Amino acid sequence: MSGPEERFDDPSRPWGWWMTMDRSGFVVDEQGRRFRSVRDALWRGRLGLDVTDDREAGIEMERLLGYLVSISRKAAGRRERLIEVFEEDARMPAFVEMWARGQGLLDEDSALTMEGHAAMLMLAVTRDLERGPTPVGRDEVPTAGPAADRAAREAMFERSEAFGRRSEWRFERTMVGSVYAISLSGRVSPRALPAEATVWTCAFLDQESRDAMFQWICLRVDRWRAWGDDAGRFGAAWLTDHLFTLIACGMAEAVGGGATDTRGGFP
Repeated sequence: MSGPEERFDDPSRPWGWWMTMDRSGFVVDEQGRRFRSVRDALWRGRLGLDVTDDREAGIEMERLLGYLVSISRKAAGRRERLIEVFEEDARMPAFVEMWARGQGLLDEDSALTMEGHAAMLMLAVTRDLERGPTPVGRDEVPTAGPAADRAAREAMFERSEAFGRRSEWRFERTMVGSVYAISLSGRVSPRALPAEATVWTCAFLDQESRDAMFQWICLRVDRWRAWGDDAGRFGAAWLTDHLFTLIACGMAEAVGGGATDTRGGFP
């Protein structure tokens, strides 16, 4: 069995890969402790968190996943993370960051450790099917900053669009007549009678401005499902306002010296 130092050397392996399962279906760790699942082993065994309510624990695991993914992306700044992960509860980000560092999920620079990356992978691949896939654990997309060559940026676009075609909601580059645009389409009817509709469209002056916005959206491909659900519920105006708010957050951090990088959306 691999030692603690070696367990996370391979970034393609999710947290808990070394554990076994007994005949009763319980996951067994290296100390012989039995858990209901690998998620339970991380939550109770590794992080020492109580599970008095499975539903609440599931919600907080999703929040932890969202936090780790946002750190991995390196696209969302602190203000954006406050909105997207912590629902504007300003008391939470600093506490969670300190807690995650103390648990060894983040390093001194608040970047993911190897164990933090492994925990993110495990939480993503063990999600309930109802929650849909989360794009983590794939090969990193080539860097696609503002000055990147068109081929690198196009590769990122195509990878994000391919993920969208497998998901319930997808952003796509499109044309509305002769106007460059981005659309959001998805399933708006019950699963038993699936039907798709376009719930949001935004037009742009030219291809470059459209592609610049699409790059920003692709860097947040993990948020497509949530944005689609809310746009389907609250309408296109809600999504326009929400995206504008997030972009303004990034601009404020850039002005203050906290600009984020622009690598691909898959960690």
